[in-house]
Amino acid sequence: MPLETTEGSMLPGDDGRSGETNGPEDISDSTPEPASAADWTSDLSEEQRTLLETKGWKGPGAVLESYRHLEKLVGRDKIAIPKAGDSEAWNAVYDRLGRPESAEGYEISVPDGVQRDAAFEEQMRGLFHSAGLTKAQVAALSEGWHGYLGGETARAEQGRIERAEREDEALRSEWGGSFDRNMEQARRAARSFGDAEIIDGLEEAVGRAAVFKMFARIGAAMAEDSLEGEGGESFSQPGSVRAQIASLKADPAFREAWLEHSHPGHQQAVARMAALTEKLEILS
Repeated sequence: MPLETTEGSMLPGDDGRSGETNGPEDISDSTPEPASAADWTSDLSEEQRTLLETKGWKGPGAVLESYRHLEKLVGRDKIAIPKAGDSEAWNAVYDRLGRPESAEGYEISVPDGVQRDAAFEEQMRGLFHSAGLTKAQVAALSEGWHGYLGGETARAEQGRIERAEREDEALRSEWGGSFDRNMEQARRAARSFGDAEIIDGLEEAVGRAAVFKMFARIGAAMAEDSLEGEGGESFSQPGSVRAQIASLKADPAFREAWLEHSHPGHQQAVARMAALTEKLEILS
């Protein structure tokens, strides 16, 4: 039977209210059209678009892939470099690189035979910590520094030996046949009056030759003074010196003191005979 309608009635869906769904025409009209490939850059700034062109990114996928690779490079084992002057950030970097918690954490070694300088070490530890150095870096610096100082010391000692040899040759040329005698006089005077450190200082200040000449004169004066015989007699002729030597050798008491190392007067007798022998060499 045909469907009849009355006046004013409408078929379902004619006014959009009497039906639960719209017709086919409404469905196609409400579906959004897909965006074009270029639309994804529409909200970007000019600077961002320039970056896209520079990097060659053709779409969002390329940007995400680049970011994924970046995350691989900047992982937990990577450290960002702070800006210059950012002390707090730099201290954090130093700590992550292995700087000890405090300056006392550094171990500074010294070579055998070298005396420690506590004040110097304390100051250097503070500088090392402020500079953010690790223990390994400080150990390498310490080893290199000591190696350099050791080389400098060796070179200085070699230079001192070479200077001494040159000055000895100059003295040998100047003193001629009296060189050995004068050197012995100088050494004797140095042992009697000189302190080793003072003599070394004098050599550094005026030279080895000048020091030995001075002590040679002192030694000669000592020999003159020691050759006064009993009663104040002074021996100024070779014959009188020889006679005194012969007299002492003939004296049993002197001979015993001179030859017996355990005798209380041994050193005095030896010195007396040595002074006479030296005087004889001078006068001969």
